[in-house]
Amino acid sequence: MLGVLREAGFTLAMAAHAVALIDSYVTGAVLQESDLALRPGYDHTAEFDYGLDLILDALEARRAR
Repeated sequence: MLGVLREAGFTLAMAAHAVALIDSYVTGAVLQESDLALRPGYDHTAEFDYGLDLILDALEARRAR
């Protein structure tokens, strides 16, 4: 993932921050899903996608600066 971010124009430091952020988000999402697995009507995929889109949009905006 670090290489992909570097090829996309991220500095090494920013790519490292992005990897840590995405890794933390995925880990947190997995923990949250395991805690809410029995709640009816909660769409884990939609929630995960929404949060990931926010993260990726913010990273793209930061990269573009």
